[in-house]
Amino acid sequence: MGSSSILGYSTAPFAESTTTTKMRISKQEAQPSLTTGPGLPTPPNSPLYRTHEAGRKSEEPKFSPEPGSLRSQLNFDPWICGSRTKTTKEPCTLRTKAERRVDALIKLESLQLLTQSSYSLETELRHLAKMVHCRHHNHDPYLHERVEKWKAVFPLGDNKINPDASIRMAVKELFSKLSDCCAGVKLDNKPCFRRIGGRKVQNRSKTIEEIVKPEIYGNICKLEYFLEVLAENMYCHLHKNQGPKQVEVWKLATTKFCNEKGSGLSLMTDDKDGKNQDLAKADLDFSTVAYHSAVDSDLSEFNTPIPWNLRYPSPAEFWPETYDTTPFNILTRANHLEDQELLFLGVQKQLQAPLRKEDRGEGFLYAYEVEGNKGFVKIGYTTRSINERHDEWSFHCNRLTKPIYPPIFNVNTVVPNAARVEKLCHAELKHRNTRIYCSGCLKLHIEWFEASPSEAIAVIEKWSKWMRSHPYQPNPIDSSNTWTLRPEEEQKSKDIGRFMKGIAQ
Repeated sequence: MGSSSILGYSTAPFAESTTTTKMRISKQEAQPSLTTGPGLPTPPNSPLYRTHEAGRKSEEPKFSPEPGSLRSQLNFDPWICGSRTKTTKEPCTLRTKAERRVDALIKLESLQLLTQSSYSLETELRHLAKMVHCRHHNHDPYLHERVEKWKAVFPLGDNKINPDASIRMAVKELFSKLSDCCAGVKLDNKPCFRRIGGRKVQNRSKTIEEIVKPEIYGNICKLEYFLEVLAENMYCHLHKNQGPKQVEVWKLATTKFCNEKGSGLSLMTDDKDGKNQDLAKADLDFSTVAYHSAVDSDLSEFNTPIPWNLRYPSPAEFWPETYDTTPFNILTRANHLEDQELLFLGVQKQLQAPLRKEDRGEGFLYAYEVEGNKGFVKIGYTTRSINERHDEWSFHCNRLTKPIYPPIFNVNTVVPNAARVEKLCHAELKHRNTRIYCSGCLKLHIEWFEASPSEAIAVIEKWSKWMRSHPYQPNPIDSSNTWTLRPEEEQKSKDIGRFMKGIAQ
């Protein structure tokens, strides 16, 4: 890559200050260049704020990166998201936030001297992806996929100078395509799609982070132990017996990475006296934070050597069986200042939309909180038992639900057109909507709201009461079997401000 610039022209060695670089990029990248006719002076640069002249739209510059430059090799355009979409598999064309574009170019230029052996490469590329990805793709697996694609562009570097970075990348890649489903294979050689639960998914991630540490993968006993911990968190109860065989596969692959990448670490193996194995096991006091045993203190009084099987837990018991109480990984926070008039228009749109067959079933509205995230409420509906739904959320996300609605004495009261009631609740609380990425189920949650329990309950009860008044009727002239608002409700909804005040009473 040399001194080839991401901006499409040659640059001197990277010695500019961040401020100077930002000024240069701001002038050349953040606004179109202005040209004049022969003999005319060049007009001064226009300010960067948006003009309000009627009929005019500011045009964004189009880039032609210099062939061979880092920007060209990464196929990087700071103006668009660029992440591969889930449905079409094509690059996302949504625009990047304007305030992030210049910062993204500066970040890219700072990466020119890095290699795949650089400690910081993966972290820096992840930051770059977060800068340009849209709100739909600013979480895993989209970030991971983009980073892996970009990493392949960088030169390998000298693995013998820093083999640990290469080994870490290789080991993480070994487990990069895991989902929240069992890793087992059924008798017909088809994968098992039974979900293993958020606790196992999170334990799996924590275990992988342990395995990629040099002091773990460089010691055969430590490595084998943590691979067994990993296997305990990879399978459902039906395929748990496939774990030991897979541990051997993982161990061989990891030791192969160590040898190929030129690690200076010596893998400890058994000798004829078993001394090396004993030394390795005795050295396994590196991560007992997750497991506090009273055995140490009991036996230390007698100066008795602590047996291996007493000092450390079985692989199945290494991680404690606890629910996740950490703060949410919030991708987009609520906009509390959203205009009320626009908010009511969203409610009006839901009110007046045809009531289709899938919206007309009875169901149960519910709301709950989780520990460690006070002030956030999940609102949804289900056609099944509410308790069953709570159990599913707790299992899949590994967060113990704390029900706040409905009250326990009213838990079996159904609501007509429950799907529409849910949509109306979400529309009214849109300015409180919060998008959360869940490390348990590995999915994006979009039904959380930054609101108090009392506010959420009031909204649910209001729309449930209104729906029980049967405001919709079959549409006699529509052959698609849709329902519409009754004439009197249709008329009321035209003045949405007065309508909202009326149903709140």
